[in-house]
Amino acid sequence: MPDCYSDCHLSCNMQFSFQRYRFKLCSAFGHGKSSTCRVCGHHYSTHRHVKAHWELKDVITVNQDARKRFESAHSEQERKEALRAQVTVEIATMKSSMRVSMEQIRRLVESYANISLSGSFSVQIERSVDMLVMTRDTIRTEGGDESTIMSLGETIGRLQAKLEVVRDACSVTSNDKHI
Repeated sequence: MPDCYSDCHLSCNMQFSFQRYRFKLCSAFGHGKSSTCRVCGHHYSTHRHVKAHWELKDVITVNQDARKRFESAHSEQERKEALRAQVTVEIATMKSSMRVSMEQIRRLVESYANISLSGSFSVQIERSVDMLVMTRDTIRTEGGDESTIMSLGETIGRLQAKLEVVRDACSVTSNDKHI
């Protein structure tokens, strides 16, 4: 979930799986008694089965040029202007970096989805869609760039259409086996 960095169950003994319904059997969900996690409170379908540990660290970086401009300012107004100018530059840099990164993620996810159209691959496409939806929602919540949000929405739509094709093909193949 956006802004959730919980390590719900680091010592899980369950076998690795992409199938989310299996997560309900984990002790974090009361071994199937609950659909919500006892640690973070989110639904089992939002969880992932990965061996990862989240750690939040405070990192402080100082732009030395901006610091010098701030310290050499003669009045409070000049200091405010120096800070405002630096913040504006930083925001523009971050937005640009985020646009480039989101475009790269979008291209990689689409490329990944085009590799195979096998039934077992539908799980990976589904995960890619989920990741993009979560990213889009996070950007929207944080007031991000509208063109990035629209681009992600278009990519999500294309991947969902591919997912439907894969699911339809799998159901036809499955039905053929029973004939």
